[in-house]
This record gives sequence, structure tokens and C-alpha cells, in this order.
Amino acid sequence: MKILCLIDSLGSGGAQRQLVELAKGFKEKGHEVSFLTYHEINFFKPQLDKANIQVHTIVEPNYLKRILKIRRFIRNSKANAVLAFLEGSSFMAAVAGLPWRKWKLVVGERSANPNILKSKKLRMYRWFHLLADYVVANSHSNLDMVKKINPLLPKKKMKVIYNIVNVPQIETQQKKYPNKPHIVVAASYRDVKNLDGLIEAVKLLPQEYKEKLRIDWYGNRETPEYADKMNKKINDYNLSDVIVMNSATSDIFDK
Repeated sequence: MKILCLIDSLGSGGAQRQLVELAKGFKEKGHEVSFLTYHEINFFKPQLDKANIQVHTIVEPNYLKRILKIRRFIRNSKANAVLAFLEGSSFMAAVAGLPWRKWKLVVGERSANPNILKSKKLRMYRWFHLLADYVVANSHSNLDMVKKINPLLPKKKMKVIYNIVNVPQIETQQKKYPNKPHIVVAASYRDVKNLDGLIEAVKLLPQEYKEKLRIDWYGNRETPEYADKMNKKINDYNLSDVIVMNSATSDIFDK
């Protein structure tokens, strides 16, 4: 099969990681795989380059022109299947199929974000899921939200496929903190990832427990204001030796 993967960028997000892992797996199975993005952020691009998966990027600040250019690219790609992750990509992939299409379309819901119940734009995106062959989510909670927004979606086209965790063969190394439980978190700095809840929970611990704990959070600052707010809270609670906010890394298993 010829498979086209559509997503906003190759940034260090969970949706990007999942689509990259899928693409590498399809490539290993002998399929022809390529990527289409519309933001020049290339955290995961080295992995695709190593797998000989071609990446196309359409950078267009005008939203209408972007939709038209991506539509033209998809319709000219001669793909057998298009996999689109995240709201904007899924919407544009659905629009690209109008008034008819020859390819199969799978759109991916990635996070059970309650904001989709409040935003008119995010709700509108879910109605375009009617044009897809399948809607895939990484949790039943996520699909429940989508069903609430768009009750017309047939159950037979809604599937849950849990996130891939591709753990390499690594040896246990000497612990950096031999006398402390060391917790590593890989997630972007956004409200939906709930770093705030983690900070509040650690604050409730007795001081003797705090002194025996180390948490390293690695992620992309997708929402700088939120990250700054969380950093201030860590300092205000005197937890800077317990919870450390680090930049995103591709060597998370080494960490």
C-alpha cells in the first residue's frame, strides 16, 4: 500500500511519536510510507530519515491557502490510505476527500481533552469525522467525548488502539540517585498533562518523603505561559530539588 501520514509537525509531542512509530512499522512491513506536515518543526525527522521515509512540508500562514494546498497534495499523492492525527490535520484530510475520494481515511483522536466539549471550533472538527472511514482514539474516555459531540458517528467506525511504547533493549545503569525513587515523566508542558496536579500532590507529602524523591519531567514547552506558571509554583513550594522541568529529549530511556 501507499500510505500518507498527515500531521501538523514532527515536534516532540505524543501524537507525533505515535504516528512516527506507526510509519516505521508500516515501512518495515514493505509499505510505501511518506509524511506531510505544515509546520517546520523536525524533532522526529531524524528517525524518519533513518527509515528512508520521505517528509513533505507545506508552510503556508494563510489558513484557506493552506487547506487548498494540502488538499491538492493529498489528491495528487495517489495514496491508498491517509492517516491524519490531531484536529487540524484530520479536518483538512476530510475536506481533501470532497466531493469524492479513492483512498481510505483514518483520523486519530489523541488526548481526552475536556476543552473539546467547550470550543465551537473543536466541536466542529469532530463533525467532519463523518467523512472518515475510521476514527481511532487512544482511550475509551476520548471516544466517549467524541460520541457526545457527534452522536451520528456509527460505532462500527470508532476504534480504540492504545499508544505504542517501543522499549529498546537497554541495560540497567547505575542509579543517578541511589537513595531515592527516581521518576521520569515524558510529556509536554500543557494543562491537559496535569503537571499542576503532580506539584500539588508532592506538596502534600511530609518533608522527609520529599527529601527522598526525585522527579524529572522532560517535555516541549508547547504552552510557555503554563510552563512558566508551573516553574514558579515549584519554586514557591520549595520543590526545586524534588521536581525538575527539563527540555524535551529523544533519549528518554537513557534518562
